[in-house]
Amino acid sequence: MLKTPINHHLKAIDLAASAAEFAEQANVGFAQRFAPVLGPDEAPPDFLFAQELIARLLKAVSSNLKETGSAQTQQLVTTAALRDKRDRATSELRVLLRHARRLLDELLAPETARTVLRVRRVSNMKPGMLVQAARDVVAALRDPDLGLQNKPSRVFDAAGVAKRVEEKSEELAALLNRLAPQVRATQAELGAKVAEIEIAAETHRRCADFLYGLYRLAGLDFHADRLRSK
Repeated sequence: MLKTPINHHLKAIDLAASAAEFAEQANVGFAQRFAPVLGPDEAPPDFLFAQELIARLLKAVSSNLKETGSAQTQQLVTTAALRDKRDRATSELRVLLRHARRLLDELLAPETARTVLRVRRVSNMKPGMLVQAARDVVAALRDPDLGLQNKPSRVFDAAGVAKRVEEKSEELAALLNRLAPQVRATQAELGAKVAEIEIAAETHRRCADFLYGLYRLAGLDFHADRLRSK
């Protein structure tokens, strides 16, 4: 979990502990405070169960926040791993396209080679554009009208280059297809976590206000003041 969820989790633990630890003292102190004004047949309200409910609510909110934080962390890890694979595949495809460019420049007329690989500086191309460029190159290398696989090259084998470029471009395309929905899922988890943090902060504040008022009425001023966190 990140820092903010951890802080809210610790706050919830502290408040829940207070609600449990001082429940009896607060209940007795409250009863003593209002004893002088009770009628003959009246009894002071019992706040033991109310404080138990406060503790339950805080624990539930904290549990939800932990689950949301864990889910967000897992999404971030998965997204980072996919991005790392994408970056490696992109780098490898750039190398292969440079090989293909050298092969095209060697075997084709300059204008034809530039038509096949329109963007010459593949280092500036985004991954999606690289995939499309790779498909164009593979099609050209296998085009029977160009006959590149039948032309001798001093450096590269046209069939081998086509195969390697195709395989790497398909790998990169698959990673891009996985990464786009993964990024959206990560953003959704982030939105859920922000919402849970807001709910936790509001719940903590209201529960602390309730306990503060109860402890003050019960004469537990020290414990009440401690709830007014810095």
